[in-house]
Amino acid sequence: MRIKHVIFLFIASLIITQSVAQNLKLIQSLKKELKKSSGKKKFGLLADVAWEYRWAYPDSTIYYADSSYRFGKTIKVNKDLARPLNYKGVAFNYKGNILTAFDAYNEALRVSQQQHDSIQIAYSNNNIGRLFFEQGILSRSYSYFVTALSIFKEVKDSSGLAYTYQSLANLYRTQKDFEKAEINYTNAYKIRLSLGNTRNIMSALVQLGRLYQETGQHDKALKFFSQADSAGQVINDAINLAEVKTFAAESYLSKGLLQKAESMCAEGLKHILSKNNVFMLSHVYVT
Repeated sequence: MRIKHVIFLFIASLIITQSVAQNLKLIQSLKKELKKSSGKKKFGLLADVAWEYRWAYPDSTIYYADSSYRFGKTIKVNKDLARPLNYKGVAFNYKGNILTAFDAYNEALRVSQQQHDSIQIAYSNNNIGRLFFEQGILSRSYSYFVTALSIFKEVKDSSGLAYTYQSLANLYRTQKDFEKAEINYTNAYKIRLSLGNTRNIMSALVQLGRLYQETGQHDKALKFFSQADSAGQVINDAINLAEVKTFAAESYLSKGLLQKAESMCAEGLKHILSKNNVFMLSHVYVT
């Protein structure tokens, strides 16, 4: 129960933290393009809109994912039909409806296997593995992650590889196998660095920083938190910046640098209060 409780808090924190970073400009752009699209392009755009809504508005994700799937069946797309089903599973998971999420992921796996769609087969496996991991069923999650990793390597899907490396790293970290966790977090970071998405790079840096913090390597942790801070400044991501600063404060505290810790915590608190994020207040106040 303890592992499940910790993982639940981690996922809840992630969902609430990232909901503030909703890319509304991109959503409006996709919707505008959607109005004048048809055929396979319309199917793909409906799925894209579904994906962008997942953090703050999972119900909208479900609506657009269903629309994409139904339209895809109507025009008989022969590949990628499982993608909106995977997005639908993510949305239900964010809503806390685990069984429905599991059903959506399994349906995505079935459809992708029918279409011989290797990429969606891999994503379905990774998603099912994450679901088991979040429920503390670690032994079941591992086989799904390994299957996903093998397929992503075969089809050379860098984004999928990064997600799966991070999934495996989280699993190894929970099992206290810090050496394997470090290898997988580093692999994910290198891929995300090459892909150039600043928010994903920031996330990878934070994961490495927290791993080093957990193993008592606070100088290393602070190095990665500092880089994550810089990335957050670039994209003006206030909530994730607050989280990074609070983690950094904890490392400064462990090193006995009390003034530095207090100053860093105050900066984090300022960002949290500016966004009225009640969930994160307890973390920064305790620190």
